Amino acid sequence: MNKKTINWLQTEIDSWLTEGVISATAATQLKSRYARISRDQRPIGLIILGALGALLIGLGIISLLAANWGDLPRDARVVISFLPLILSYSAALYALLRSDRSLAFCEPLGIFWGLSIGAGIALISQTYHLPGELNAFLMTWMLLLVPVVYLTRSLGCVAGYYIGLLSWSMVIQSEMGVSLYFWPVSALILPVVLSVKRENPTGMRGVFMFWSLLISTIIALGVTLDKSLPGLWIIIYVAFFAILLLAGMLESSEDSETWSKPMSLCGAGGLASMLYLLCYKWPWKDVGPSYYRDGYGYYLWASVVYDFALVALLLAGALFLFVRWNRRRAEQGALSRITKLGWVAAPLAVTAFYGIASYAESISGQLCGALTSVYVIILSLLTLADGIGRRALWMVNCGVLLFLAVVLGKFFNEDFSFTIKGVVFILCGLLFFMVNTIFARKIKREVRS
Repeated sequence: MNKKTINWLQTEIDSWLTEGVISATAATQLKSRYARISRDQRPIGLIILGALGALLIGLGIISLLAANWGDLPRDARVVISFLPLILSYSAALYALLRSDRSLAFCEPLGIFWGLSIGAGIALISQTYHLPGELNAFLMTWMLLLVPVVYLTRSLGCVAGYYIGLLSWSMVIQSEMGVSLYFWPVSALILPVVLSVKRENPTGMRGVFMFWSLLISTIIALGVTLDKSLPGLWIIIYVAFFAILLLAGMLESSEDSETWSKPMSLCGAGGLASMLYLLCYKWPWKDVGPSYYRDGYGYYLWASVVYDFALVALLLAGALFLFVRWNRRRAEQGALSRITKLGWVAAPLAVTAFYGIASYAESISGQLCGALTSVYVIILSLLTLADGIGRRALWMVNCGVLLFLAVVLGKFFNEDFSFTIKGVVFILCGLLFFMVNTIFARKIKREVRS
């Protein structure tokens, strides 16, 4: 909800109160609610400048300490190690006593506090020569950051928390370990993200927090897999993106801004990207039970508890959300429903192709790549036709772009001369331009009539 809409609502509330439509208590509650939303959106420039200032100050202090650390006595090192933490705690206590929870104050405080925790752990460990590894340092840092996230509700803290946990997971996986603790630890701050998003569903801070949550989840899905059964990531990612797309269709309203729909955008973009990659041979090679991996670095319990269970849960979740979406009798044509059905049914199609790739080893790459290409081309044509029917230029462009991506990608992957490739590329570009021009003229004529 933008500031213009909030101001309009404030004026309407006064009119409703004058006309007796609402009571004085209801008017006060409504004004308080939208004033809070307005505060969350108002000081965005101050928030950004304050966050950058806190980040630069924190990094500058760390650099100065690093340059002169060896010349300081041990007692001075201990005091300096704890001083930023004490300052951060004092500022947070002052804010609580003054009831100052403004974003312009809490955002820089959260970033500075988070950096102080990491620097304090590192400096104390170096001062007393405490043994430790990088994964232990990162996990300790992130766990100590949880209270800071709850106190400041800082976007920078939330993003840093997920970045730190992803770094910890990558370190663990590089050491041939199991990084499944990422999921329960990442869920510790989930109430903060959901609370901020619920307070103002279209507000920048809540949407960006949700974006950081989704992006970290997408990356962590691949990092934390045991990968004992090759190719299982294909089903997992396609099912996960289908779930995001379905959840976005169930939640988002048509009048919401595009950037404020992270689930729909991640779901649609991720699903299209995955299906495009699966049009080629390489993802389908050496997959299935025949190539099951064991030995050092692979754990049967992790595969059973996480990889296989994740496939079942994601497929079941996609089916559940599809049933919920299908029960909604929204006012949409048959073509629109068929198009959406084609997209959200991708996990079932990919699972079938995975079964073929597992047991038709000699032709698995070529056959499954061709089947996926046909599936994606059908989806692109359905999207194009649906966009024309709904007068949605962005859908027309997406359908044409996906069609050209598959055709050109497969064409350039084959051994044709550069002359033929250049001619085909020009023709496809002209096709893209013609579709946009014809569609734009059609809409203009309809508007005039």
